Amino acid sequence: MKAIGEIMSDKKSMQEKIEELYEFLQGKVPPRLSMKHPPRLSQQKAFRVIYFLQEVTGILPDNFERCRGCGCIIDTYFEGVFFNSNPDDKETLDGKPIPKSWEGDWCDDCAPQDWRWL
Repeated sequence: MKAIGEIMSDKKSMQEKIEELYEFLQGKVPPRLSMKHPPRLSQQKAFRVIYFLQEVTGILPDNFERCRGCGCIIDTYFEGVFFNSNPDDKETLDGKPIPKSWEGDWCDDCAPQDWRWL
């Protein structure tokens, strides 16, 4: 079996590599691997592994997040929007706090419709 470093070292973009890891953790085995018992994590649990590799080990860059709406991986340097419903945060929607249901990362397609007020 190939090590994560070998899988991650080909010429794909970092986003493609993280998406491949994300899909692998959910049970989609790349054709170049042979595995009888692949992991079968939920989207949420698969991203927790990626989050650990980002925040604890530093192996993966931390600009990749999971969309709260569709579950896709987004590069927050180039797409998506993040909402924080913390009342201490200065972001508001027409003077009102951001709705708690908006909290989290969203891809451009799934972001709440009224987000463009920012």
